[in-house]
Amino acid sequence: MAKFRKEHGLTRSGATVALNDQQLADLNSRLITARTDAAEKKARVDFLADLAAGKKTADSLPDSMMSANSVIGALRGKLADASQREADLLARYNRSYPAVINVEAEKRDIERSIATETQRVAEAARSDYALAKARLDAIQQAMDEATGQGALNNDDTVKLRELERTAAVNKTLFEEFLQKAKITDEQATFRARDVRVIMPAQAGGQSYPNERSILLTALLAGLGLGVGGAFAMEMLRTGFTSAREVERALGIPVLASVRRLKKSELVKDGKTIQVPFYQIHHPLSPFSESMRTLRSSIHMSDVDQPPRVIHVTSALPGEGKTTIALSLAISAAFAGLKVVLVDADLRHPAASRFFKLEKENGLVDLLTGAGNTNSVSRFYKDLKLTVIPAGSKSLNPPDVLGSERMKALVSQLKETFDYVVVDTPPVGPVIDAVIVASLADKTILVVEWASTPREMIENCLKQVSAHKRVAGVVFNFVNQDRAQKYGGEYYYGKSYEKYYSK
Repeated sequence: MAKFRKEHGLTRSGATVALNDQQLADLNSRLITARTDAAEKKARVDFLADLAAGKKTADSLPDSMMSANSVIGALRGKLADASQREADLLARYNRSYPAVINVEAEKRDIERSIATETQRVAEAARSDYALAKARLDAIQQAMDEATGQGALNNDDTVKLRELERTAAVNKTLFEEFLQKAKITDEQATFRARDVRVIMPAQAGGQSYPNERSILLTALLAGLGLGVGGAFAMEMLRTGFTSAREVERALGIPVLASVRRLKKSELVKDGKTIQVPFYQIHHPLSPFSESMRTLRSSIHMSDVDQPPRVIHVTSALPGEGKTTIALSLAISAAFAGLKVVLVDADLRHPAASRFFKLEKENGLVDLLTGAGNTNSVSRFYKDLKLTVIPAGSKSLNPPDVLGSERMKALVSQLKETFDYVVVDTPPVGPVIDAVIVASLADKTILVVEWASTPREMIENCLKQVSAHKRVAGVVFNFVNQDRAQKYGGEYYYGKSYEKYYSK
């Protein structure tokens, strides 16, 4: 770097002033200010030159120039006033009228005055620009002398900056190397002090930690957390778990309790069994017994006049009400009864999809006069079951289900079949189930065990409980392991397994 500066005549001499960083910053700030001032005055000179050349008019004078020169501003105000008076006169007289001629002469005098004043302003602006340019050149020269780069072109300046950066980096690396070398030399001559005994070891047992105290504390904390967690879970439980809770809160019995079937139980000979058909393959299973219990409970709900039209619904979607309806119908059919299953869920006909009849004519077509009972009924000989699918889509299911044709159909089915099972949508989302409940002999409400909120069940029960037609509640998806602590008579525990066959 020193060689480069010497070759280009940049060696610092007495003529070069050594400045610190603050002085260089001040000088650079003055340079920037001088450049800005010179640029502004150059723009003013160029504008006035265009004005003199006729490229621009006096009306385009910027406000800043007018505010700086009050004479031009006053003249322009007089010119505007004269123009206004001229316009007023021309509205009434022609241009040969004496007053109009006087105003035009006055305007010409004002315009000549503006031109003269503008020329004077131009001369003053050129003088200001020359002065600003000289000031800028002086500050630039001072900056070049201070930095020692006055005689360098752009390429040489870039080369000098690169050499200066390289020199600074090498100097930093060399200083770090010297520091590490000094540390390494000190470490090589370091000698550890001799060890001395502060206190001799004492014979005895372990002083810390106290295992007995820690184990006792952990035991008590674990018991407290366990009991507290169990109590919190019990308090936060929203659903019903036992018949006693249902009878106390709703005043109706639990007709049956259907436990949740595991996936492994639904496989036989390598094939998956659908839940409603499980009782056919396993007639002595707990699930089959639940369906028989449900049929018996429905029959006992009115011994004098056993229900024949059974309406199956739930409070919320996903509680398995269609599965219960299908299973109940199949159970009754295999018991020797003449059974018909009516899919009255016109919005989501799950029963029709189960039998793959969703595209066939059904209940809607029958009620709208597009078919008869025989044409829409499907008899499954292996199941001994008659099915009436939902049929065509309806834009107004409540009106269809509440029609006189629906009442007549229910009466006809009641005379023809021993058991009529009607599957409807849940009570919570729509009104369909409430309408069908008034046509059925008994309504059974399917409730997901320990899940469906009690308040929701109570509200739904109020809607379908007219004339005391609700036979009771069916617990579905019962967790066999968890149910043991809520009441043994409503779950099929391991102690009862000898009575059933898988």
